[in-house]
Amino acid sequence: MKNRFYVYATQNESVTLPESITSENFEIKHISIPQTWYSIISGYNNEILFNEGGPNLTATIVSGFYETTAEICGAIKVALEAAGALTYTVTYSNITKLFTIAASANYRLMFASQTNPNILDVIGFLEADYAVNTSFTATYAGRLVPFDDLYLHIKEFRDINNFITNIDKRITYLVPITGVPAMISRFGENSQYNDTINTEKTRLDKVTLQVYHPTRDGHSRVLDLHGGKISIVIESSYLI
Repeated sequence: MKNRFYVYATQNESVTLPESITSENFEIKHISIPQTWYSIISGYNNEILFNEGGPNLTATIVSGFYETTAEICGAIKVALEAAGALTYTVTYSNITKLFTIAASANYRLMFASQTNPNILDVIGFLEADYAVNTSFTATYAGRLVPFDDLYLHIKEFRDINNFITNIDKRITYLVPITGVPAMISRFGENSQYNDTINTEKTRLDKVTLQVYHPTRDGHSRVLDLHGGKISIVIESSYLI
């Protein structure tokens, strides 16, 4: 017989399941991850290195979730003008999907020289030090969410005796992102978990979830959901 129930959890929160399940046979049927993370993240993609003719300058964009291109354009303008002396105009074309950064005089974007976290994945510029000009247009389409997929890890289970079954990265579900929806979902997940665990320790009743996102260097980074609740639907056999 099959049993289906729902789990709601914030990141790294140990949640008691509605019923104990067997770790030898269960399926994740549905995953939903709220869009509560920041599109601009301090220490990850919130800086622009540029030059107005003297030493290089760093524009630091305020971390947060930017729902529209107009919002991110305004934030970039404020950051550039706070760090430099020129007046900047930042625009986005709904036709070409490209960002343009223009200034009141010659300047340079210095993305190749930048070692700090930059905003390339969001605004679509090349990783290059641009030649002096008053205006630069991106090469690639801008993306308010600078990654295509999320990864949900079931980090651990605990049994009724509080025994921890550490299964970090052995249960991982890919959740693709389309646009900037309020909730990222995946339905019809067919992957089953069939790990070999001592049968005395299969009555599992607590679960810890964690969401990761890919980074430019090919690694995964824990994504801060800022208290947003992840929901999953689990289907399992009754434990007798």
